[in-house]
Amino acid sequence: MEQPAVSRGGEPGLTGICRPLVLGASVGHPLGGTGCIGAFVILPDGRPGILSMDYVLSPPRAKRGDMIHQPGPLDRDVLTGQTRAATLLRPILEKAGVTASIAALLPGIAASGNRVPEVFGSMAGRHIGPPTAAEDGVEVFGLGRHGLMRGRITGAIPDGLKIWGNPSAPPRQLAGAIAVAGFDGAFSQPGDAGALVCRVADGAAIGLIAAAGEQASWLLPLAPVLREAKLSWADPSDQLSGQG
Repeated sequence: MEQPAVSRGGEPGLTGICRPLVLGASVGHPLGGTGCIGAFVILPDGRPGILSMDYVLSPPRAKRGDMIHQPGPLDRDVLTGQTRAATLLRPILEKAGVTASIAALLPGIAASGNRVPEVFGSMAGRHIGPPTAAEDGVEVFGLGRHGLMRGRITGAIPDGLKIWGNPSAPPRQLAGAIAVAGFDGAFSQPGDAGALVCRVADGAAIGLIAAAGEQASWLLPLAPVLREAKLSWADPSDQLSGQG
């Protein structure tokens, strides 16, 4: 069974305090592990928010209104008011097993929008388009805490993939899991959970890293997440800011 990709380590430019918030930056709930800011979205009420995997933002015992910190707990020994970035809203597609969660930006917290941050070098500034369907063989790149990832989509499991998280709990299903293989070894590393993966050709978003195995990393498709939660894709040109 595949294992959730959560652990310590990462690119220094993404594991410290990032203001404004950027894609790939370390994020997490005090009761959970550390993952990545996967995407910026606009909530139905107009507020900006962030997406990441559910076990990053809403681990067991988490509740609505909890503070979400950037950087996450494995990158910061003490979480303070300085690291507070958002408030937890809810998991999305909660009954479907492994899913994404959403958090609303705190008032005054800015975000750079859905574009590649400067830490990713030559790709910096590239706009990330709204989610699209995955296609076998397509080259992709990912924006994770360890830096830029490159690989290719190698298939999907429409019926779902079993993900083993808590050893004392039964595995959960990752519906529509998309497999990505890296060009030079593993596509992702522990701690890249929630990282956004996009199509190289046009920058369109595809999914969030949900789990990592020896042969592949597995993505949660993003398009159904936005559709189910009635979220809008934040314009890459917009500078976002939390609202009171």
